[in-house]
Amino acid sequence: MQAAMYLAKLYPVLIDRWFKRRWFFKPTGDGLMLVRPFKEKELGALATETLASCLEIVDEFGALCAGQPLLNFDLPSEVGVGLAQGAASRLVSKGKVLDYSGAILNRASRLMDLARPRGIVFDAGLAPGLLDADLQKKFDAAEVYLRGVSPKDPLPVFFLKGTTEIPAVNLSPIGETQWGKPIVERMTLRQMENFATSWRYYRFPNPPIDLEKVKCTVSHPALNNRGQKMGDGSITEQEWAKTTSFKIEEHPDGAIANINIHAIAQHLRDKGIKGPWDVTIRIDYPT
Repeated sequence: MQAAMYLAKLYPVLIDRWFKRRWFFKPTGDGLMLVRPFKEKELGALATETLASCLEIVDEFGALCAGQPLLNFDLPSEVGVGLAQGAASRLVSKGKVLDYSGAILNRASRLMDLARPRGIVFDAGLAPGLLDADLQKKFDAAEVYLRGVSPKDPLPVFFLKGTTEIPAVNLSPIGETQWGKPIVERMTLRQMENFATSWRYYRFPNPPIDLEKVKCTVSHPALNNRGQKMGDGSITEQEWAKTTSFKIEEHPDGAIANINIHAIAQHLRDKGIKGPWDVTIRIDYPT
């Protein structure tokens, strides 16, 4: 519920201040998607203006909701932004744009992942040769590899100097990984909270060949801007990072995945997930 309350205050600030004119916006499971149609002659000015806005957002993000009396809890202080330019399809009904789709949206989303936890990463194909020179100086160039976008061929990008660090895994080609049969457990949030012990232990059906690539994904019903379950049955997936609540332990008889089920339950409860709602925990591993 705290997350829903925070986003309900944050998104209007972002949109009204920086993206009010002609921008299409839609909340996603892990952020906010913004799309702006343009005419060719507008590209240079629009790209420069958008990047300048993103720099302001990165600098001011931690204070955007300061002073809101309802947000009396710790708020995020960092944000990652990904930008790309290209062709997209749009769904229109009675003159109103309902949604956008296309590979360029996936590319922007992957670049956002690179920019996290703080900074900006944009595709080198964004207005090449048209960006303001002083603005361009704030960015360094890199060649990255993105799963599902450019796993084998490098994608030229620019990232914010001194702020954004490109993950090492994205600086070399992404190999084809063979995955074993996933470990899947489904339960309600209330069942998770009522487990007698915090830790759940999962044995792998087949030995993972690379423990570093073992990943845990938590899925639950998607929420709208008001913190309510989406009526269309949409699901939000979140990869649970290897922290103190997700560990891989090696034993003489094989590796074990250890998950603090109570920590995940508390995180979901804080996001607004209700006790009777279904939650799925999935563990993937390379074989």
